Amino acid sequence: MAKNNQPDYLESLFKGIDIIVNERLNNVSFDTTIICTITDASNNKNGEYRVTDGSVSYKAYSDLDSYVAGE
Repeated sequence: MAKNNQPDYLESLFKGIDIIVNERLNNVSFDTTIICTITDASNNKNGEYRVTDGSVSYKAYSDLDSYVAGE
């Protein structure tokens, strides 16, 4: 309560904004998908592939062993 037993509307407004912002931040998610091309599938029996996104080469793993290079 503010002076003279009047509600502090500004404080209530800021508390409401804080609740809304915190809830939105807690529910934020990002898509981390990277689109790549398989450059080496020689170890596909173990689910291991060499892939590139055009600038960087990575090792990628999958529980599928049917991918081939160029896909």
